[in-house]
Amino acid sequence: MAADKPLARQLGIRILSVHHPYQDRFMALRRDDLVWPDGTTGSYAVVELNPVVIVVPVTTDGQVVLIRQYRYTVDDWVWEVPAGGSHDFEGDDLTDLVRRELREEIGGEAKEVTHLGVYHPAVGKLNVDVHLYLATGVTLGETRPESGEMIEVHTVSVERALTMARDGTMSSSTSAYALLRCEPQLRGLSTEH
Repeated sequence: MAADKPLARQLGIRILSVHHPYQDRFMALRRDDLVWPDGTTGSYAVVELNPVVIVVPVTTDGQVVLIRQYRYTVDDWVWEVPAGGSHDFEGDDLTDLVRRELREEIGGEAKEVTHLGVYHPAVGKLNVDVHLYLATGVTLGETRPESGEMIEVHTVSVERALTMARDGTMSSSTSAYALLRCEPQLRGLSTEH
């Protein structure tokens, strides 16, 4: 059981048991019963997700493509960048998933897709690798949203996108972080046009 937590073991944390009270194709809820280094016992709940891709798309004329999507979880329209989970992806190269998400959510095709790293949102309860990509030379076409997705596609300037990420207009923390993490590349692209 503890084999998946080698650092925890090194720190003196013992895993007594692991339970999955809920699982579906999108996520699993895991509860670990633990003994902490000081000898106290407790439980830790973790939401497990398959890897996710998030992509900051930039059009051929230097505009950032954002989506405004209805999110049932918060019952609101939320500004985001395209993203998707790998729960229904069968390939080996996540770049293919990025290209699929671009086609579905913004009707986009990208000349170049660059992986910029991995980050972990909500590290207190969520176990997921979010792979960040920058897509450039994006052209837009007809969207193909999945069932249950209600999405509007918008293009904005680099400055506007970064402002939205900073001033709270974009309440999706993963999208705001993705934009800010891409800021050097975005500013470089906007000076080329």
